[in-house]
Amino acid sequence: MQESSPGPVPRARPTADQQTADQQKIDQDHASTDPLSFAGLTAFMGRVVASDAASDDLVPGMLVGDVRIVRFLGAGGMGRVYQGVQVSTQQTVAVKVISQGIVSVAAARRLAHEAQILGRLSHSGIARIFSAGVAQITGRDMPYFVMEYVEEPRSISAFVIERNLSHRERVQLFRQVCSGVAHGHERGIVHRDLKPGNILINARGQPKIIDFGVARSTADEGQLTTMHTGTGELLGTAQYMAPEQLFGTSDDIDARADIYALGVVFYELLTGSLPYEIRDRPIYEVARVVRDVEPRSLATVDRQLRGDLTAIVATCLDKDRGRRYPTAAALAGDLDRHLAGRPILARPPGFLESLVRLANRHRVAALGMAGILTTLVFAAVGMTLLAVRAERQRVIAASAANLAGQQLYRANVCSLQSFLESNNPQAARAIYDETMHLVSANPPLEIRCLGVQLDDALVVLQPTGRPVVNLSFSPDGHRLDAATVEWFPKPQVPYSSELGAIANRPGELRLSHSLVHDSYAIKGPGSVQQLAKSEAAQARRSLWTARDGEVVDVAPDGRRLVVNQDGGLVIERGPEGEVVASMAELRGRVERVAFAPGRGSMAVLMDNGQLDLWNCPWDGEMGAVGTTLDTGGPIMNFVFSPDGSRLATVRQDSGGKSVVCVFEITSGERLTMLQVKGSVSSNDLVVALSAAGDRLLISAHDNDIEIRTVADGMLERILVGHAAVVTAAVWSGDGRQIATADCGGRIYLWGAAAGDLQKQFVGHTGEVLVLAFAADDECLASGGIDGSIRIWSRSRERPFNTLPLAGEPQALAFSPNGKELALATAEGDLEVWDLAAVQRRLRLPLAGASVADVCYSPGGNLLAAAVNATDADGEIRIWDTVTGQDTAQIGGLEQGAVGAVFSDDATRIVTTAENGSVGVWSVAGPERLWQLGVGTSQSLGKPLAVFCLGGQLVACKHPWLFDSATGTQSHRLLRGQFWCQAVSPDGRVLVRGTALGRSYLVDCKTGQSLGFSGGHTETVLTAAFSRDSSLLVTGSADRTARVWDVKSATQLHVLKGHEGAVQMAVFTPDQRRVVTAAADGTARIWDAELGVELCQFPANAERPQTVAVSPDGGVLVTPERDDDGPYLKLRGLSNAAITMARRARMAAESLGRDPLIKVGSTDSSQP
Repeated sequence: MQESSPGPVPRARPTADQQTADQQKIDQDHASTDPLSFAGLTAFMGRVVASDAASDDLVPGMLVGDVRIVRFLGAGGMGRVYQGVQVSTQQTVAVKVISQGIVSVAAARRLAHEAQILGRLSHSGIARIFSAGVAQITGRDMPYFVMEYVEEPRSISAFVIERNLSHRERVQLFRQVCSGVAHGHERGIVHRDLKPGNILINARGQPKIIDFGVARSTADEGQLTTMHTGTGELLGTAQYMAPEQLFGTSDDIDARADIYALGVVFYELLTGSLPYEIRDRPIYEVARVVRDVEPRSLATVDRQLRGDLTAIVATCLDKDRGRRYPTAAALAGDLDRHLAGRPILARPPGFLESLVRLANRHRVAALGMAGILTTLVFAAVGMTLLAVRAERQRVIAASAANLAGQQLYRANVCSLQSFLESNNPQAARAIYDETMHLVSANPPLEIRCLGVQLDDALVVLQPTGRPVVNLSFSPDGHRLDAATVEWFPKPQVPYSSELGAIANRPGELRLSHSLVHDSYAIKGPGSVQQLAKSEAAQARRSLWTARDGEVVDVAPDGRRLVVNQDGGLVIERGPEGEVVASMAELRGRVERVAFAPGRGSMAVLMDNGQLDLWNCPWDGEMGAVGTTLDTGGPIMNFVFSPDGSRLATVRQDSGGKSVVCVFEITSGERLTMLQVKGSVSSNDLVVALSAAGDRLLISAHDNDIEIRTVADGMLERILVGHAAVVTAAVWSGDGRQIATADCGGRIYLWGAAAGDLQKQFVGHTGEVLVLAFAADDECLASGGIDGSIRIWSRSRERPFNTLPLAGEPQALAFSPNGKELALATAEGDLEVWDLAAVQRRLRLPLAGASVADVCYSPGGNLLAAAVNATDADGEIRIWDTVTGQDTAQIGGLEQGAVGAVFSDDATRIVTTAENGSVGVWSVAGPERLWQLGVGTSQSLGKPLAVFCLGGQLVACKHPWLFDSATGTQSHRLLRGQFWCQAVSPDGRVLVRGTALGRSYLVDCKTGQSLGFSGGHTETVLTAAFSRDSSLLVTGSADRTARVWDVKSATQLHVLKGHEGAVQMAVFTPDQRRVVTAAADGTARIWDAELGVELCQFPANAERPQTVAVSPDGGVLVTPERDDDGPYLKLRGLSNAAITMARRARMAAESLGRDPLIKVGSTDSSQP
């Protein structure tokens, strides 16, 4: 074996012509050499004996035959190898001699055998022999032979690593090795010790096989009949030996043993590792692994080697030699076919074949396992059949239940929308409540959008969950007092609220001087706004109870309690319950106390039906007022007129009929007495006085309402409209409106003069028990059996989730966190709205320019808009969303700006001009990195250019992906008339929709096509991915939208129903819904799993692309128009939720947090 010593840097591999010339020269040399005579070696073998003496190595300059020794190279097999120079030819050769310390008959036989074998071989891939003989060296006869010297040798494994050869180059190099081994096989020579150390690569890159010391000649069995010495030495290298070589006899070893060794070498060349983990293990462990363990598949180590190479190596390493290649020539043939791209002959074993092989190698264990498995199989079959049947029944039942639930849900949603459109809130509420039981804790988008239509209230309070039976505003309208009951009719639990939330705090006195009276104020028509500026604006809640006695009312100033104690009434003030006034010696128990609006008097109703009026000095004894009212019998109930000048009482006569009387408070004069027709309980009679006290409203447990004059009791008109029994009524302070409510939870607002129905309010889920107008009549409060208090705006025509627009919407975008909405209209500036509060936070002046597109940076701190002025090129303007400052302008976009998109890290922005040019800019500066002109863009929609792979690449109309930093072409794409394109959220997949109705999917990393979808029959106008990038939705001019599976590029659903081109289609963030908008003027919500329509809403047919879904999936923005002009509808936001957000914002502003920013505008944030 020649030594792999360090030397010069390896030269380049020879060309095919050079290798052919080498082969011809070697063949000529061998043809001109006389046949070698091995007579001397054969004779020497007969007399050699083992020697115990060891002598020095050969020294440079010593002659061995006609070769002068130059240096020692190394030891191989049983011989030692030296570099020398042949004296006769001056050629550098290698000399192999028996090592002096290992002289034995076996060693001599192997050396002679190697010389004989090499003498038969003549191939460029085998180190050839020149001569052989026995030389006198240091007085001893030493056999030797002279062979070819390999210049600057490297083992084949070291060579491929040093040169960093590709897989294909390694296959080509190994093919040359197979050629040399095949030459030996054709002459009946089996090497038996093929390994990387015995395959050297010379300085010209030519493989040379060496060390035939253990080779076997199948042509002459008499030369060497065993692979073991007499001492049991195993010849060869165990890691590369075939199973039959480790365990068999010499008769079992043929060319297929070399095939196995070549397979191990090939495996190591391709992967850098052995097929077994057997390094540094004892020989018996190596033998067991090679015999019993299947080698690791090539494909599991490197997936790039799947296919032909895996099959070729597996065939070489087959433990059954009958399945291996018969010779190295057959192996070389399959390698040639692989390199030429033709089908190979090798085939990997199937599953059953692999199982049989494993059983054959472990027969005893296999028989035992077979018996156990047979028993288990019979036992398992019966259990499996039962389990399969049970599982099938369970799946069928679950599927049926799921289908039934889905069908019920769809029917409910359809009914809910139908009831809402037909103005039937009671039925809609019942369907809504039932539907909420069918959905998860996070309702789908359509339920959010429809559900908010069931509640018009500006404020919703849930004080205690008990029925609310009394409501009254403070004289200034800043505070609302109310009373709740455990159940009808007693006991009452009064509480007070600063028009905010209220909490139940039983048994605790919560009077405080820090009560806030200005938490809400009414400013101008249709505007309800919180104005409190101090920390007292925090939503403070008080349930008022006295330490001794029962609270029966709260004074109008909110600072005093009227407490019913044994034997009289007292008025307490302050947190300590200080008694400031009292009234003793009452005849009976106090049933009810009420203060006259705007006056210093109080009505006290006793349990015996007696009604007394008292002065209310807050510091001193209370006294009676005027004359006693002649009610004609025990009073059941009473009510003041809004100005407190008159009082209406209700009693029952001897016949059980209800009687209503009206009194002048100051004089005690009875103005009228009316007997109510029919038998109705006084508790069920609804009575209300007009502001001036001149008209009386009566509803006797009926759907209709009578309006009568007080002076003569004449019927003036009947208000008809309630679908349920009227339960409450109140007259506004200005006398212009009447509010009524029924047991279905609906509230009507009527014109008092004409009796016309002006407005309806929905929100309560049950009977409304009490109504109250604020002092200026702007707000109406209601309390119901559902335990809620609701406050409504009397004059506001539109709900808070409606944004009037100065012109048609041109572009809008949600901030990434979903808290803001950027909006541009044709005639207005660019505005940024607080979505929760529906308040304008920024107004960005544009000096009359139009906006083609807006987009946020991924972090939401920057906002970019494509701005176009009539007399200048387009530009991209960038603002800081916190301060509203203009941070950058990118101009020179010829023919106008169309769109802009930020990279994932917001350091770059890609712009598109109307003429189709694309530019990538550094946001800092800004500085243009590169620009590309791509011709007309008339056939391509927005966005024209997008970032891929997190901003590394840019895709535009051009059939290339470009490096975003340099603009160099990265991957070539398919050409086509593309109309739209989009990138998946992970940035890895690009979809491009064509004018022919196809959508092409592209792997952004490689530029390779992932398939295409061709279901549309007309232009694909829009495309969007789901949040996890697994689904794709496309919209087309063929009036359909389609849902696709991205991985397989297969169509899942066709969404049919639109009557116009679908120009917007997106998934909701939870991927459960698809939202589409089309030129038919509708926006529709679809079930993404079933592909069915759930509901639809009106949208602007001219701008369907401005329909949008918030990032949290809770708000649907639809552009709409009515007689007053265009507006945006923020579906999913209720009035109450918006009011609460506004209160929180104003409270934060009062504390110096998140101040309202107005840039270029001094108007209010209120729409």
